[in-house]
Parts: sequence; structure tokens; C-alpha cells
Amino acid sequence: MTNPYIYVPDLITDMAECDANYIRLRKLFPDMDAKSHLKFGVQSKTREGANVAIKVTERCAYTTMLNIAISSEGDEIFIKWPNLDVRIYHDVRSAEVTRFDRHRN
Repeated sequence: MTNPYIYVPDLITDMAECDANYIRLRKLFPDMDAKSHLKFGVQSKTREGANVAIKVTERCAYTTMLNIAISSEGDEIFIKWPNLDVRIYHDVRSAEVTRFDRHRN
């Protein structure tokens, strides 16, 4: 009998999602492997008026840590904008979401 409360990772699906994340980030930042690119981050607005801030929190030889925060000027009480951390692995071309709001898994 299996316990429905035990988390069992699906490594193939997880790695495929991380690889897709990397491809999505490459579309936003085609030169993100260059040492001069992504030093501090970027900030922009969506068509809907939300502010998106992508900040580099750590930069190493093979990895980059990003914090992505979304907010709006009104900050409506019914909308919970995400805040997440992403670790980019440049050598294996993968990007893993390491934290989504307060969740680590």
C-alpha cells in the first residue's frame, strides 16, 4: 500500500521541465552565458501592468542564482503574485526553480 502523503520525485519529468526553463530564459537573455550579461538584473512591466523584477543574487563560474518577483501597484487582495528563486546551470543548460514563494520542493 502506498502512502499518498509521501513525495516521490519524477526525475525525468523534473529534468525536462528544468531544461525547458533554461530554453525560456535563453529567449529572454540570449547572452546570459557572457560574464558581462546579467550582472544586476532587469525590471519591466507586463501588458497587464504588473512589475516583473529579475535580480541576480549570486553568480559563479557554472551557475547563476536569480530572484524573480512580480508585483503590481494596486496589489489587489485576490491576486497572489509569485516570488521565486531560480538556479541556472550553464554547463548542463538547465534552470531549476529552487523556491516558489515559501515552498522549497
